[in-house]
Amino acid sequence: MAWCPDCGNEYDSGFVSCTDCGVSLVAERPARTDQGPGFVGFLFARTEDRDRVASLLDAAALPHAPDASPDGRALLAFPLAFAQAAADRIDRAFPDLVVESGEGGILVRPFDPTRDGEIRDHPFLREPWPTIEKGGSESRATLRSCLVRGSRAVRERARVLLLRFGPIAAGDLAAALRQAVEQGDEIVAAEILQELASLAKRVPSWPEEVRALASFAGSSDPRTRTWGIRIAGRLRLREAGPALVDLLTGVDPETAIEADEALTEITGVDLGYEPDLPPERIERIREDRRRALLRTPP
Repeated sequence: MAWCPDCGNEYDSGFVSCTDCGVSLVAERPARTDQGPGFVGFLFARTEDRDRVASLLDAAALPHAPDASPDGRALLAFPLAFAQAAADRIDRAFPDLVVESGEGGILVRPFDPTRDGEIRDHPFLREPWPTIEKGGSESRATLRSCLVRGSRAVRERARVLLLRFGPIAAGDLAAALRQAVEQGDEIVAAEILQELASLAKRVPSWPEEVRALASFAGSSDPRTRTWGIRIAGRLRLREAGPALVDLLTGVDPETAIEADEALTEITGVDLGYEPDLPPERIERIREDRRRALLRTPP
């Protein structure tokens, strides 16, 4: 079985992404509590750490409730309005613990010098969230730089912080994604594209920086073009439609199939395209694709 980390829907084996959210599925059920809606669950790697944190929060009068995750791991549930304050207090009071987003929800685990040393040595990433938030565009520029230049741990921390800025982070993620694609950094590009896709339901319409990524689909460089096809499909960029339609002929079969799959994601219409169809049939599909794009809202 697999689960969506965003909405919690359960899927049978063979599914790789959520049909509602578009995000990759995870092997572990997301954290749930019995505290009702409006609560956030913090999963602890060790029960003793949960008990230490609970004692601190008792003294600070921060509302919380001990609980257990479906697999029996220690958990504290916080009202949504207090979750960020709890995370910041844990960060400051327990230097031996790390608070991070994970596949099961919000995770609290022991500090790992090998994995986390660079974060602890990066003063900006250790600032309390109110300080980072107050920095506005300057803070976002620093986080954007960390997305493409830091270690894996630094990149993960930077993405978590950048997403706290909400929908405005879409433009910053797009700029970082463009840089990663142009530098040929496949791993970083994949990480950022995943985060952008997770923002889709929170952004009424993509900002110009995101829509400009559609130009990659028309690149003469095969690697950049491949990324353009992936980006257009995952983010449903209608602006890439004409270039994708052009790729249904005159390219290798694999590229043509990927372009058609991206067009299906954008328009919601599957026209049964196959690269070995008769030329006249492919031409009809191309025309149908163009008409479908015209009917697709931006």
